[in-house]
Amino acid sequence: MKKSIATLLLVSLSISAFSQANSLEGISQEVNQLISQHAEKLDANDQLTVRKNLRHIIQIFKMNGHGIPAGGSYICDSNNNQLINLDGRILIHDFSSMDHCQEAMANVKLGKGFCDYNDNTLRQANGKLVHDFSDSVNCKEAVESIYKVKKFCDFTDNTLRKFDGTLLYDFSSREDCLKGLNQ
Repeated sequence: MKKSIATLLLVSLSISAFSQANSLEGISQEVNQLISQHAEKLDANDQLTVRKNLRHIIQIFKMNGHGIPAGGSYICDSNNNQLINLDGRILIHDFSSMDHCQEAMANVKLGKGFCDYNDNTLRQANGKLVHDFSDSVNCKEAVESIYKVKKFCDFTDNTLRKFDGTLLYDFSSREDCLKGLNQ
């Protein structure tokens, strides 16, 4: 019973999040309202789980800047290799090849960031520069790492960084950075 209530809270928030795409304040208010209405039905562990999952959902909204992207609202312009948000008619990024544009579009549709392999830059789903890497492999690994744990390692200087590029810690080795990434 308790688990089904926790699931109901998460589902109702997710539906609400989709309907209120860019209103973090509205989502936060609704989260607080849902929790206060149903908190007595959950034990302390379930309340903690619900809050943790809700924070994760809200963090996704903050991370990509435009709410959870809709799959059909992006296109790669084949003439100019440009990734365009059709909803806002916004140029997100200009790529050197169509393959890179299509890979980025697939990531953006999932709410992930992307790499520009021409200059090895990591960018958020809205095109904002996050970090400049020395190689494309490290950049591609960072995209997946950010999506999973909201931080990444730059193995050139063994720095651990938040999803927005902010330095968290400067490690002495790649192994130490990976340990920090997984904690």
